[in-house]
Amino acid sequence: MKRKDNATHTVANAANVGGDVVEGDSAKKPKYLKERNGTYYFVRRIPAKVVDALGLKRKQMWRSLHTTNRAEAIRKLPEGLHDFNELLASVKPKVEKFGGRKVPDRSQVEETATGKYLHEAHIPALLANYEWALLDTDDEERSVMTRDDRAERREMLEEGLEGLYELAAAEDYSTMPEIAAQLLNMCKLIAPPGSNAHTQLLKQLLQKEIEVMEIQRDRLRGKRYPTPTEAPQAPRDMPTLLTLLKNWSRKQTEVRTIETYTSNVAEFEAVLGALPVVAITKAHVNGYRDHLKEDDLSRSTVKNRIGGLATLVRHGIAKEMFKAMQNPFENIDLDSVPKRPTYENRRAYEIGELKTLFPSAKYTRGLQTRGQTKESSYWAPLLGPFMGARIEEIAQLRMEDVQCINGVWAIRIANLDAEQHLKTDSSYRLVPLHDEVIRCGFLAYCAEVKKEGHARVFPSHSNKNKYSRWSNALGKWYSAYLSKIELTDVRLCYHSFRYTFKQRCTQSGIEMEVRDALCGHWIPKNASGSVYMKTEYGQYPFPALHAAIQKLRYDELDLSYLYVADPMKGVEAAFLS
Repeated sequence: MKRKDNATHTVANAANVGGDVVEGDSAKKPKYLKERNGTYYFVRRIPAKVVDALGLKRKQMWRSLHTTNRAEAIRKLPEGLHDFNELLASVKPKVEKFGGRKVPDRSQVEETATGKYLHEAHIPALLANYEWALLDTDDEERSVMTRDDRAERREMLEEGLEGLYELAAAEDYSTMPEIAAQLLNMCKLIAPPGSNAHTQLLKQLLQKEIEVMEIQRDRLRGKRYPTPTEAPQAPRDMPTLLTLLKNWSRKQTEVRTIETYTSNVAEFEAVLGALPVVAITKAHVNGYRDHLKEDDLSRSTVKNRIGGLATLVRHGIAKEMFKAMQNPFENIDLDSVPKRPTYENRRAYEIGELKTLFPSAKYTRGLQTRGQTKESSYWAPLLGPFMGARIEEIAQLRMEDVQCINGVWAIRIANLDAEQHLKTDSSYRLVPLHDEVIRCGFLAYCAEVKKEGHARVFPSHSNKNKYSRWSNALGKWYSAYLSKIELTDVRLCYHSFRYTFKQRCTQSGIEMEVRDALCGHWIPKNASGSVYMKTEYGQYPFPALHAAIQKLRYDELDLSYLYVADPMKGVEAAFLS
């Protein structure tokens, strides 16, 4: 159905962006149209809160319409309204500056230099802000209206509504693009014409126009429609995964974890855009899963990446950053993601490979290393197959971690020092030293280092690196050394000693529970997984661990050429006196 005065409605509707309908009939005086010295102006009172916020000297906005023709001036009124709305939009609460650990900004998201793209999830917030601005301005204007003003305004609103009803019935959204463009500009959002988001905005904007004008009309009839005291959340301020990341990272100390989560967020947004969290669905997450699958990532890697994003959303829910919602990153089906092929898995060392490692130049020809690995490059590989410890657990050892318990020498894997780290609480443990390690002179070495006044077993190590890890240099050296002695299988690394240790424990008849205790995987049956095993009551019986280590055998591996003449030289004086 075609309106009898579509041009009049277009001007009136566009003008309503500022909270009023501007009558297009030249017989009546439009409310915001003023004439001075023959030139017409858009004139409107600026709300007191805007005057105060911006420190303005004038309480009215005057914008020349650059015409002396009244009819043309009426057609140009939306230009003044656009400027007025820009002024209102400039008064925004300051976004709280992120004050915690620095998190890199997203590198690949749906953003441009002028704004970011509108998603359908933005539309309710966009329209809620639009409604709030109109009703807030309406409150101020009604407070100074006379009886005649109210009567005139009711008449204008009724006419405007009649035209909007006809447009809605005909599903005619042709008058909405200009208003939509103004709203998007104020909110610094981009919606290409013809896109799904832009089409939805036009449809919902027409309905919102009707709702707001009905409220304005009913207010003039005496009905109460209170305006919220605070503006709704701006569309651009709707929490995204990056928002959650920044909030979550404030109390995090693990730089490596922060960087991992940052990378995951950047990748998700590069694939699916900077979606508001409330707009993320299972379908989005499944799409992200399929993207990772196409990159040939393993199931465990995909699980970790999705799990990290799930952690961020759980944090947002706990902090009430949005209303109750289901976490879309939880319970994602990963059966379609293949496990890593066997040829890519880490594996245990074969005996032949250990026979290549220990007779190599480092052990038989006195090859010296410099820098941080001066001591650990010799001892860390020797401890590996007989302790099954992680590389950081070895690299961070302190002298007090070398202990004698009822005549049995052991290494304490702990984080009692502020600069020591454990992977999990259950990693705290005592590992009896194997006789082979003692015969090779490890205790004598420790005694000599302690005699020199060093607090750490490997005094050349430093944790002054990106991740504050003592094993940083050791890990790099060991990988390079494996290549140097032609152990080039990418599945081999220092962690392979852990696989070797577990495998040999099983082959040596050591029970699985005892083996897990030696590896730091055992948890007391009467305790939860969060128990921190610092005391004797939370540790596996030490005699059982000692008996297990005595059973551990590598009969095919002869290390006798590494034995020292006096393996206990200075040990008693250093540790027991």
